[in-house]
Amino acid sequence: KEEGGIRLVGGQTQLEGRVEVFHNGTWGPVCVIQDSNTWYYMTDYDYYNTQVVCRELGHSVIYRPPFTDPSYGLSSQPAWLGHILCKGNEASLRQCTNYVLQQSHCPHGQLVARCRDLMTGINFGSNLPLQHWTGLRFAGVGQTTSTIRYVRIERAGIANTGRTPAVQVVGGHIRFFKLNVTGSAWTGVEVTNSRTVELS
Repeated sequence: KEEGGIRLVGGQTQLEGRVEVFHNGTWGPVCVIQDSNTWYYMTDYDYYNTQVVCRELGHSVIYRPPFTDPSYGLSSQPAWLGHILCKGNEASLRQCTNYVLQQSHCPHGQLVARCRDLMTGINFGSNLPLQHWTGLRFAGVGQTTSTIRYVRIERAGIANTGRTPAVQVVGGHIRFFKLNVTGSAWTGVEVTNSRTVELS
């Protein structure tokens, strides 16, 4: 419990969770910096902040997570960092702009981070090298109908930029026969600008 130390809490492993800073004998959260142009994913500064958090803990950042995630719980303690601005290349939060440990209010939520272990390559929340993968994307053109048969997609829905549909269909004519999607981190099938999509 070093002054200014950081930790991740509320996650399944030490690689994910709500970011907290130790100050004056108490662990407190870090605020997100959400602006009006951001809906679901965190701002660039918040993403850079998580990069530095993961690096300070000896990990690397896995992808841009939602700006806040209630599944990690909410701290009832005062927030100690209210408007910190990292560039993403700092070795610790102490080197970032506006690093001032003082009681703050978090109107937009509390910062979360999801990291990858640099030594093993293990991702957050997993005992395996890969917990989720991106999924499949079909981009069709012309009038030809493509048929996809007997496909089972498990634990998809995670991309470098965040959560994504397990199956994306963009344009064209696609027919799926016996498509099975399980354990997706996001939605199952998303269709955009497609003339025909059949599921059976």
